[in-house]
Amino acid sequence: ILDFIIKEIDEKQWNKSGYTIPLLQRLKKKFDNVVVMNFHDELVKGPAESFFCHAIPNATHTCEAILAVKKPSHLNVGDNLDYSDVAYGAKKVGLINIKTDKMMKKVVLAVQSHQERTLKLESSDFKRQCLPRDILEKVWEISLSSEMALFPKYVKSTTNNLRSDFDIAAKTTLCKVDVEEILKEEEWQSFFKSYK
Repeated sequence: ILDFIIKEIDEKQWNKSGYTIPLLQRLKKKFDNVVVMNFHDELVKGPAESFFCHAIPNATHTCEAILAVKKPSHLNVGDNLDYSDVAYGAKKVGLINIKTDKMMKKVVLAVQSHQERTLKLESSDFKRQCLPRDILEKVWEISLSSEMALFPKYVKSTTNNLRSDFDIAAKTTLCKVDVEEILKEEEWQSFFKSYK
């Protein structure tokens, strides 16, 4: 994702309107009922309520069912691919021979176990490659501009929170595991050489 973001922002010389606002403008030319939902709105229980109770007209039964649920059953939580990236990287450079998906899953679990149980670390402790500061600032400007255009009242009251969330993402989800550096470490070299 890092390479994609850098390429898109650098090559296309995106302006602050980014992608979302021009897309919304194009859609509104063709459709008169385009609704943009704010998934960060704390006045609703989550995306399901926002969608079925506010965006979809006349979905009263579904809305009532969603409102009756005390806790959302599905949170939008992404998968952590750090351990998979390390295992795949080791395969790619020939540190380990993985022939099937089943074996890859086993190796991924072994990498996770080694990191968490043996080394007493988390996936967030892996060395990471993150976006350069200038690209991050462009991503922030595009994001903030889109949020301001779509949800001005919300953004004015939460700009500091948005920035804080963005700064956390800049060091985590907007980064990837630096597999090349990790696999140079003696600890991981030894792990993969002894893995059977």
